[in-house]
Amino acid sequence: MGIDIQQLGKSFGPQPVLRGIDLAIKDRELVALLGPSGSGKTTLLRILAGLEWPDSGNVTVNGQDWLDQPPQTRGVGLVFQHYALFEHMTIAENIAFGLRVRDRARRPANDVILAKVEELLDLMELGGLGKRYPAQLSGGQRQRVALARALAIEPHVLLLDEPFGALDARVRRDLRRWLRGLHDRLGMTTVFVTHDQEEALEIADRIVILNEGRIEQEGTAEEIYDHPASPFVQRFLGGVNEVPIRLLAGRIGVDGIEAGVLKRMAVANDNATLFIRPRDIDVAPNPNGSATIQTVSFLGDRARLDLAFDGDTTVIEAELDRDQLRTDKLGRGQRVQLTARQGRLYDDAAL
Repeated sequence: MGIDIQQLGKSFGPQPVLRGIDLAIKDRELVALLGPSGSGKTTLLRILAGLEWPDSGNVTVNGQDWLDQPPQTRGVGLVFQHYALFEHMTIAENIAFGLRVRDRARRPANDVILAKVEELLDLMELGGLGKRYPAQLSGGQRQRVALARALAIEPHVLLLDEPFGALDARVRRDLRRWLRGLHDRLGMTTVFVTHDQEEALEIADRIVILNEGRIEQEGTAEEIYDHPASPFVQRFLGGVNEVPIRLLAGRIGVDGIEAGVLKRMAVANDNATLFIRPRDIDVAPNPNGSATIQTVSFLGDRARLDLAFDGDTTVIEAELDRDQLRTDKLGRGQRVQLTARQGRLYDDAAL
């Protein structure tokens, strides 16, 4: 089901939370709403679920006004971060709950409910666990039960609010890949709220970045990462150096970093800031280099270097393969030369 959101506004008291959101979500698309706390992403999700109502704007699904429909008729499956399972019910009873509480005219027969529960247990890789209670399962298994309960009502739209936030890093990685496969198999429209950019970049068809109730940028993972639309997006995606530069006839001048490979800019002479990711900085040993390695930190198969220039308190981060670290014998206190492979410029007035 396609969702069309037009000029959606919402305030809590004097504080605006959503400021004229326009967003079209395609049928069977997996969209991640990404942003910091307070950006409005959960409020937007709750409006889609029917748990909040906007102050202005419209939401239409397949051409029908969704705001006129109560939550129970929207065909929405909702999954929260903290499972929200009924601890006194078995896993099977939890999954069946949404079907059993329907009014008699819409409630399936008992044998149909039992068959649906078994089908979902198998789909969630929880076969044989239907008689257990939530406390007897791991966090990852409980989150799968919450997903199964949401899917039992055969929703048209699946809404996920930080569903893996309470899990450890390894389980999160496993479950998000599993969720991507589940979405593809079932062919639903899925909206996924997260503050974890790695999570969004890995599994979403499209990412919508929110900031202070507005959409800063939307696009595929590649578009968002390679072409950030604003300093906020660049910073939010994490791990970026902000280096003051000078522009002279469109050429970038920056103390301590070779920037000749960067494109000339068709702008007037001015001061600006070069945003450059640690992975886009080449580090080469050079006794006459402009920078000194202050610290070396290991990040699995990569290493992070903190670098400083003489007489400058600014610290530059660079990341490189540990193989290069060993080959070039790079270490703390060593003089090196830095070269920028790529970066993005912002006029200081935009920061």
